[in-house]
Amino acid sequence: MIGTLDTYAVIEQQVYSINDLNERESTWEAFEPIWCSLRQLSGAEGVANGTRTETVRYSLRTHYVPGVTSAMRVNIDGTYYNIVSHDSPFRARTDMTIEYTSHDRTD
Repeated sequence: MIGTLDTYAVIEQQVYSINDLNERESTWEAFEPIWCSLRQLSGAEGVANGTRTETVRYSLRTHYVPGVTSAMRVNIDGTYYNIVSHDSPFRARTDMTIEYTSHDRTD
């Protein structure tokens, strides 16, 4: 833990390979382990077509991490968050908006 950066996370990137049947497969691998601070921005729930959906957005701040893209994801204790946006002002830090969405059947 470094100051207010009190949450451990791993930024992951999707990688592709070809299997024995010449089919494209994807998996996720660690891009950068980080300590970060999280702040919840918003949350919403809804039901559509028998599926309950919960979406929560967070602001994530960490040290400067070059190369982060919106195609990556953040893994915090086995929960995966999509990177909605990211910025690294003056290369002093990296700020991200991340989002978790769950889908549960209600019927």
